[in-house]
Amino acid sequence: MLPLLTFSVLLSTACCAVYDYGAYDATRDSFLPGRFPDGFSFSTATAAYQIEGAWNASGKGESIWDRFSHTPGKVDRGDTGDVACDSYNKYREDVQLMKNMGLQDYRLSLSWPRIFPDGTRAGGVNPDGVNYYNNVIDELLANGITPMVTLYHWDLPQALQDRYGGWVNETLVDHFNDFAAFAFQTFGDRVRYWITFNEPKPVCNKGYETGTRAPGVRDLTLLSAYRCGHTIIKAHARAYHTYDRDFRSTQGGIVGITLNLDWAEPRDPDLPADVQATDRYMQIYSGWFAHPIYVDGDYPPFIKEGLQQVGLANPGETVPEFSTEDAAYIAGTADFFGLNHYKTRIVTSRDVTVGTAQTYGDPDVYITENGRSDPDVQPPILEDTDRVCYYMTYIDEVLKAIKDDDVKVKSYTAWSFMDNFEWDKGYTERFGLIYVNFTDPNRPRTPKRSAGFYTDIIASNGFPEGAEITKMTRDMWEECRGGPAGWAAATHANVGVLTLCFLVTAMYNFLNM
Repeated sequence: MLPLLTFSVLLSTACCAVYDYGAYDATRDSFLPGRFPDGFSFSTATAAYQIEGAWNASGKGESIWDRFSHTPGKVDRGDTGDVACDSYNKYREDVQLMKNMGLQDYRLSLSWPRIFPDGTRAGGVNPDGVNYYNNVIDELLANGITPMVTLYHWDLPQALQDRYGGWVNETLVDHFNDFAAFAFQTFGDRVRYWITFNEPKPVCNKGYETGTRAPGVRDLTLLSAYRCGHTIIKAHARAYHTYDRDFRSTQGGIVGITLNLDWAEPRDPDLPADVQATDRYMQIYSGWFAHPIYVDGDYPPFIKEGLQQVGLANPGETVPEFSTEDAAYIAGTADFFGLNHYKTRIVTSRDVTVGTAQTYGDPDVYITENGRSDPDVQPPILEDTDRVCYYMTYIDEVLKAIKDDDVKVKSYTAWSFMDNFEWDKGYTERFGLIYVNFTDPNRPRTPKRSAGFYTDIIASNGFPEGAEITKMTRDMWEECRGGPAGWAAATHANVGVLTLCFLVTAMYNFLNM
């Protein structure tokens, strides 16, 4: 486990500050009681393919994850999302569980092929799919829960993959914009928060490079991965401008993108090469998509260098590049920074050239995913103390990032609301606050201990002095962190949950250079 300090630093250095990895301050590890600011919201999240099921029901088209999971050997144990959590039929029950937890927001995604079965507006709209999402949104609002809607959470219509090769083809910019415009027009009277894409980096790296996730394209030349990213950035910008031009004035919503950011620490903080390698890792991890959108509409130098090398290794192939007009169109196309974060990595040097630090502006930060998994074992882990510790320490680091570092974090989202289909891992990993029995056709839900803990944090809006949740947290703090002796001896080779606080603070500093 890596020192908790990293979450606060990640939230500040992801914004491209220069961070002294050797200047670890153990006092940052202390528990900070206090309330979150007025207007701060607590949320959970899921994605359509991971929970809905009903994969071929009521007019829905096939998605790339339907095809991928039905292909033998692609998903652990041969699991599929055919039924998943059966939320297509059980959404009302799910919303009541959310209400019981006191959730203020809920992040969901729309299944593109459930609305446009063949991926195109010309191919026709599926009214049953539209009705389903209208019902979900209305049910949330009727129970005092604000929907945050992701337009693309990895389930591309298979028809677009078959016809165009998926995200490597820029024709998808037009089709995604049609889908986005339809969603804005249909649901935007009730939805204020929009996310265009969830985690485009693994979409491209794992879907079009290693082939370990849908659509399963293996292309180690990196051409497909880079083309995928190029198309997604253009599609994001187009959808943003469509909302800005046609819907913002009447609907008053905001549009952003969610990027996954790991925090990294050098194996040896006193070795300049390791520090430089760590800086480069952070820039590559965030800069591929964040730099064009939040800075100047173009790729940062280290991505351009990579593209140049790919071009030299593949003569005759065209590598992506943004024109001056593209850059002007892409820059600034986000009203907030959506942040997903799960873990920290230790980095050591290789013989590479280090790029320069970048500046991403000064956006509000919405933490759109943060969580940890347990294995799928019997008996099930309902007393999930490790998850309680994880959330306890991460959420307190968000509070530190806000109070100590003036980071503009507006929302925290726990991943996930309930156990679900975890992509190529199937049901072998469980991230949920709610346990789902996938061997029972009724898919019964059972709140875990972590659900009760999160409920108490929401009710108290943090850790106010005198509250029972604060006493519990203070009593568990050293136990969760491995005890005072163990934690006092922690070094940067063993960095912990503080990752999110560092990430938030780090992002903020980067944004304000």
